[in-house]
Parts: sequence; C-alpha cells; structure tokens
Amino acid sequence: METCTGCGVQIALAEADLTAEGARCRACTLRAEVQGHVNAVAVAAEVRRARAVGRRAAAVARGHWIVWGTTVIIFCGVNGARHEAWFAPLALAVLVPLVGLIFKQRWAWRVLAGVDGATAAALFGWSFFAEGDARLLLLFLAAIPALLLLGLVLELRSQRTVQRSA
Repeated sequence: METCTGCGVQIALAEADLTAEGARCRACTLRAEVQGHVNAVAVAAEVRRARAVGRRAAAVARGHWIVWGTTVIIFCGVNGARHEAWFAPLALAVLVPLVGLIFKQRWAWRVLAGVDGATAAALFGWSFFAEGDARLLLLFLAAIPALLLLGLVLELRSQRTVQRSA
C-alpha cells in the first residue's frame, strides 16, 4: 500500500500512478492533468495578448520612425545643412526615444507623447501667424504629430487594459 501524495489516501501500488512527486490516486492524477491544461491555456492566452500588443506597438513605432526620421533627414540632410546646428539637439531628443521604442522601454512612450504633443501645439500655434496657404500647410503638418500622439495614447491604454486583464 502506498499513500497518495495529493490527498493522502491509502492506495494499492497496482492502482497508483507513479509521478516525480510520488504515487498518486487516479482522481489526483486527473486533477493534476486538468490543472496543467488550465495553466497551459492561460499561458497561451498571455502569449497571444503579448504578441498582439507587440504588433500594435511595432506599428506605432514604425509610424514614428517614418515621420521623425524623414524630418531629421530633411533638416539635417545635405541640402538643409544650415539647420544642423540648431536642429541636432532636437533630433537627438526624438531619435533617442525612438531607439527606446525598439527595446520597448516605457519611458520612450512617455517622452514621444510629450514630443508629439509639443510639436502639434507649436505647429498649430504657428499657423495663427501664417498667411494664406502657409496656414493650411502648418495645420496639415500639425495633424501628423497629433495623429501620432493619438496612436501612442491608444496603444498605451490598450497595454494597460491587457495588463489589468491578465
């Protein structure tokens, strides 16, 4: 006779299931298998959620790379070299968080949200002082970082929702 490691009941060795922990009765073996399956399903669901969040975060990061990378190329490029002196610190302020996005750093999301908001507000403010077609151009340009900011905010909210539901 053996003692079940799960419930402590005395069982015959012929009826016991031998496991790494010791002998178990059939009921405890089934309970352990069901619990293992439940744990595997929970882990698989968490992996699916993490992948979905990762895909959305990568899409937001790609959008930022495209917009801010193009801006840096335009202002610091060969034809715009005259801007390099004043634009280089601003370019670093944007490019460093973009690198942080690659490594999924939380601070990078917050910094880029601030940069996007400040840029949208500045371009919107400058549009009041512009005349004619320049006003429409500045309003259009203000919409781009505003949309990037909206994407960041929505992505951060969805990440919090996923973390709370996990």
